[in-house]
Amino acid sequence: MISVEFELVTAANLEVNIITDKDYDKISLYMSSNDSNIELDYCLNNVSKNNILIHKGDNKYEIDVNMIQFDFIYYKDFYFEIKKDDELVDTSEVFKIEPKGRKDLYGIVNKLKISFEKLWLISGTECALIVENPVAQKCSKCWDEELGQRISSECTECDGTGETTEYIPIYFKGRKVKNNTQQVVTDKGIRIYNIAVYTTFDRLNFILGSIIFDITTREFFEVKNALAASIGGVRTSTRITAQQIPSNDARVTKLLKIVKWLFVYFKQNIITFFLFNYYFV
Repeated sequence: MISVEFELVTAANLEVNIITDKDYDKISLYMSSNDSNIELDYCLNNVSKNNILIHKGDNKYEIDVNMIQFDFIYYKDFYFEIKKDDELVDTSEVFKIEPKGRKDLYGIVNKLKISFEKLWLISGTECALIVENPVAQKCSKCWDEELGQRISSECTECDGTGETTEYIPIYFKGRKVKNNTQQVVTDKGIRIYNIAVYTTFDRLNFILGSIIFDITTREFFEVKNALAASIGGVRTSTRITAQQIPSNDARVTKLLKIVKWLFVYFKQNIITFFLFNYYFV
């Protein structure tokens, strides 16, 4: 069994040393709770998927606690798995990531989050951060490996893209706190930009240029700035400034397949929400 040594523990991150003499190309961080195991992140060939588990050196990794959902941090068990060529090699001992002496800070953050949830029920919106799928594969029905190209322009499996699930949505709760219009004079005339400001308590990586889809208003936005607030190093909310993307933009047309899934997801969650309130509230 793999041993785990903690070299640095703060409210925001943990630096760990993986003690093993076995060869591996992939290491995964799992959370165990209520008889279920959730893979939070993995490093494949030292490249992180969700920026939670970051490679720092030989068998040394950093766990960014501020990128883990708030509800996952306390009273949960965590462990590592290492694999070679997608075959399980070994599993680590179970450990905690609770920052010692920081529960008061997490109590404050939890109170802020509860207040946000109450406001979200009144004026919130469901959004999706659309990111590239790091494990996207070529479509087995219309992609020819020998030719290195698609052999059919029409395919029910991938809608002619040649890849399966090229982009994936990550859902989060947001509140649109500001909406304005900016006009810029160019050589071709006046150009109008629609700017929206969202707040969220979901701990996602809103990098510059990321695409957000507002399921309520059915609008696409490009992230122009994302500022995370914190208390004593503990991440609280994130303020996102985004610019609306026109419906005829090339970035939007290739995401139309995902939009259909988003509407199904939103419809199912709305029905569940109203049934819950009708029977239990």
